[in-house]
Amino acid sequence: MDPQFVAASQLFERFKAAFIRNDFNSCTDFLSQLKVLSFSLSLPLSRYIPCVFIQFLDF
Repeated sequence: MDPQFVAASQLFERFKAAFIRNDFNSCTDFLSQLKVLSFSLSLPLSRYIPCVFIQFLDF
C-alpha cells in the first residue's frame, strides 16, 4: 500500500480518537495535516486531466 495512504489512514484514526476525547485543539491539527496530505495525494491525478481533454479535442 502507498505510504501516503497509510499515513493518511493513521492520521484519520488519530483525528477520530481526539474527537472522541473532545480534544478539539488536536482535532484541528490533525484535520489540517489531513488536508495537506489529501491535497498532495490528489496532485498526481490532476496531471492527467489535460491529456484527457486533449484526447477528446483531438478528432
